[in-house]
Amino acid sequence: MPRYSAKVKREAVGLYETGLSCRAVAQQLRVKGLPSPSHLTVLRWVKEAGKGRRTHGHRLPLSGDTVHALYDRGMDVEGIAHRFQVGTTTIYSRLHEANARMRPSRIKYGHVLTKRRLRALYVHRNLRAQDIASNFGCDTGTVYNWLRRAGVPLKRPRPSPETNRTGRLLAA
Repeated sequence: MPRYSAKVKREAVGLYETGLSCRAVAQQLRVKGLPSPSHLTVLRWVKEAGKGRRTHGHRLPLSGDTVHALYDRGMDVEGIAHRFQVGTTTIYSRLHEANARMRPSRIKYGHVLTKRRLRALYVHRNLRAQDIASNFGCDTGTVYNWLRRAGVPLKRPRPSPETNRTGRLLAA
């Protein structure tokens, strides 16, 4: 087993601290012309120096509060997982740790199309339901359903069954 100088060890730990992986550190040492240890040796040196990146075993340093905040803003679990490059199970675990109230899976837009947001967009900013739907990536009918559910008065109410599209009464 080759013995490495303290200089090589310091150089390896320093490269690791810059964000390189153990394999990349070993390769960089080889490029610099220094004796190149295996990546496992670099890992051992880093751990001995107390500079390891991961804490609590394999647990990623991802806060449940961060995940909970994104989830409450309307982001879906898959989107959060993609953003942090982790699995959905990890995101569900962090949400559970943060005591997050989970949304029903059958309601896709209810957390985004809230009564306050719909009133602000539809009534105060005078946007059409079609514009709101395109902003949130849903169907116009979904926006109308949530407007009705939230009690927001529609600009053009739906015609009653007794009238036709022109507003005239139908003959009985």
